Amino acid sequence: MPANEGHEGPLAEFVALRQEIDDFRRAQFQILALQLTITGAVFGFVLSAANISALLLVLPISSYLLCGRYVAQHLGTLIDALYIRVELSPRIPGGLGWEAWRHGPAVSRLGLPLQRRLWLSTIPLLLGFPGSAILALAWSASLFLPLSGPLTPGEAGLAAVWLIGTTATVASAWLLILMGRKEVLTMDSDAG
Repeated sequence: MPANEGHEGPLAEFVALRQEIDDFRRAQFQILALQLTITGAVFGFVLSAANISALLLVLPISSYLLCGRYVAQHLGTLIDALYIRVELSPRIPGGLGWEAWRHGPAVSRLGLPLQRRLWLSTIPLLLGFPGSAILALAWSASLFLPLSGPLTPGEAGLAAVWLIGTTATVASAWLLILMGRKEVLTMDSDAG
């Protein structure tokens, strides 16, 4: 029996999973591009027209929804990569090695420690998702602040939407920080 016989299935599975990982990464790029486009459009409308700053309250909610999808795509990538390392690689003589190499000493020679590389990739996401929402929340707070008396029903409604947006913004930041920590923990467990 030839040495490579019986490994076509795991190799085909590896190719399919690598395609899925590429699809996840492509979706992440598209989500980030959509986030930047929406943010730019909303701020552009608000800057170009008077009295529509309430439109900014859309950004914290849309940022949260897009951030959640971004993180879900990232987790899909981690799950596929873990499956490749743990399940597929041992079924191939000599292993596949790609995932282990990606997190191994050769890549660490790039000059940045793993945690620093992760934070350098997480900080722009924090600026892009919750950062733009924080700017929108700060700007739109002028719709009901300073409090000079009881809020009108319209102001109370805007304040309620503002509070929901604040919660969504905190959740977005939390998701991104967890995403960075999860990747560190996943990679650290490979080293041990």
